[in-house]
Amino acid sequence: MENPPLIETPDFVHSTLFLNDDPTIISSGSGNHVTFDEQHVRADHFPFEDLEATTGSGEQHREDCSMYPIDHPGENAIHPHVLSLPSQGLGDAMAVDMNINLPSGGSVTSLSTREDNDDNPSSQSDFSMPEESHAHGCCCSRFPETQPDEDVIAAEDYGHVRPILDKQYQQICDFWKSQQCSSCASPFISLSFLNAMVQLYFEHHDLWMSFIHPSSFSKEDASWVLILAVASVGCQYSNVERSELYVLGLQDLLQKVLPKDATETITLDQMTLAQCLLLRNTALLFSGYEDEILTSQYQRNMLTSVAKSVSADVAESIPSPDDLDPYERWRRWVGLESQRRIVYCVYVLECCYWTFKDAPSSMTLDDFKIALPCRDKLWTSNFEQWQECLPTRPESKDRPSLKTAFSNPDLLDNLLNDNSGLSDLVILLTFNVEERRLLRSTQPWFAADMATGLNERRLYKWPDELVSFRTALDDKCDPTIKRFSMLTPIVNNAPIFLKVMFHVTNILRRTPLRCLYALSGWQVTVDQMTAAATSLSHWMQQNSALAREALLQAITLFGVLYDETTGPGSHHLAFLTAGLYIWAYCIVGGEDGTAGANGTRRISQRPLRPDKGVPDDVKNSWIQGTLEAPMYVKGVGILNGPESAIRVLKGLRLALSSHRSWPSIRHGLIYSISEVIDGRFASLSPELKSSGRRKSVVEGS
Repeated sequence: MENPPLIETPDFVHSTLFLNDDPTIISSGSGNHVTFDEQHVRADHFPFEDLEATTGSGEQHREDCSMYPIDHPGENAIHPHVLSLPSQGLGDAMAVDMNINLPSGGSVTSLSTREDNDDNPSSQSDFSMPEESHAHGCCCSRFPETQPDEDVIAAEDYGHVRPILDKQYQQICDFWKSQQCSSCASPFISLSFLNAMVQLYFEHHDLWMSFIHPSSFSKEDASWVLILAVASVGCQYSNVERSELYVLGLQDLLQKVLPKDATETITLDQMTLAQCLLLRNTALLFSGYEDEILTSQYQRNMLTSVAKSVSADVAESIPSPDDLDPYERWRRWVGLESQRRIVYCVYVLECCYWTFKDAPSSMTLDDFKIALPCRDKLWTSNFEQWQECLPTRPESKDRPSLKTAFSNPDLLDNLLNDNSGLSDLVILLTFNVEERRLLRSTQPWFAADMATGLNERRLYKWPDELVSFRTALDDKCDPTIKRFSMLTPIVNNAPIFLKVMFHVTNILRRTPLRCLYALSGWQVTVDQMTAAATSLSHWMQQNSALAREALLQAITLFGVLYDETTGPGSHHLAFLTAGLYIWAYCIVGGEDGTAGANGTRRISQRPLRPDKGVPDDVKNSWIQGTLEAPMYVKGVGILNGPESAIRVLKGLRLALSSHRSWPSIRHGLIYSISEVIDGRFASLSPELKSSGRRKSVVEGS
């Protein structure tokens, strides 16, 4: 049978593997559905950022250069073929003109494209990035000509760590000068600016993954490369004017000083290299610039290799002798705990790749035979505070490794009461990725093709045998997942990232993220978009309680992040996940949240407010369908079916526009969400596109 025609579609979510010069989607579904597989797609755009870089099946993730966009003009209108679910309100929520012929056989009168709408304000984000982010031909690391406001810099100097020394600043400045060409007269950042960016890191980013002890900056020989790496991430949270240009300049400079591959000679010790690579990879993962995706794949492999080497060093370390000077003993403990934390934080980032990009990690439980991170209070203590903890908790000798904890349920229960935010986060993410790893191993991409044939395969089908298997798997995972939901910190004062990832992983346990992406038309054919809508609608109808439970998680997460203006880059992608699920539920869910299951139903005239908290009995009644009540979403209002869908996206866009951190990916999301609101496929903001290596600043900045 002749292959289906290629159409110019918006970019993203799936990489392509060229087999016999034929672009073919690789299977890498998450959640309960078999995904695109073997259906043709052309990557003409690159929306948001590469939130999902797919890989082949197997434990090792496979990097694929063909995932990067080809510069072609592409169709940008949502095709009417996807509007074939009127009962679910898809047509109402994504209305377009329906009378012109397209390659896949539909017809519409007026095809809306990126080229057709460049001058149409409605097709652009109201909060699009400034012109300054366009690429510039010079390869130097440049910064804005005008210095930032000193009052803003002073306000961002939180004093968390010792001020950066002039010696370290000069080392960074000298390296920058060595990388500049004679034709560039760009100024360098000031010492006060560099110091403020380091302090911003500890004010905002360190709360997410804490692996650099504040005492590291008390040493006069602290690595200037590490200072540069910390400042490059801290700058993502700055309020200085044109902050993104400073981010780009610092990140570009950091990229030049770090090794390009494992064979390059470096002067950094292994621990410092791991810390710098982790900071750089974090910035790459949540960048938004298309060319940085390729860089992230190379450096991701290097990072995991270095982390495994650090882990081996920790495993071979000799315990401190009892007669060692107390201060030296503390310094040694800080060093070992920092090593443990860098290993587990690399794993957290790897889990984020799998969660937000559907790119499996090469790290498994066998790589984690060192003790889990200690309690937060012990980690943040200074020497005097640490000594006070010694009589009751001598160092961390008795803490189990991640592998040991997962083989002993009693240890797992004790750890969840141990007040270690990083340890709790690692355990939560491990349940998620191990569950997905096991599900993936039961869905080899070739099996269904052998059984049904390539052209007859039904996309997004949830096989009956997978339902049974997943029920057995739930028996293992659900008790601990439920335990997380009952932890008081999760509900009240949990570290925000732990709370966010708890909700994200629970949403994506049931609904594959790529199915939500496909429903919006991101780098899919019309047939694939329709298949996603049909599959998701069918799943929500057949599993209404699970769909409502995921909706409750999404609404709660949406409320958590709505006013979170200074969160890490992962929060923007988590916010997107929550918004897309609520949006999809309104479009294809087939109910407005009041439809019930079997049994007596109670009617509530007042809406439920997950942002304010819902009693467990009321929550369970609503999930099971025995309580009819409308659902209120913070910043959106009461959900009432398909007509609420666009309000959800507008609320998401409005909230993102008021956030301050991680500007490039945030602006990219705003632009792409605006495209969907306007009835088109999402596409990458022109400011985030690049040809070749992205430059750090524009001409004449």
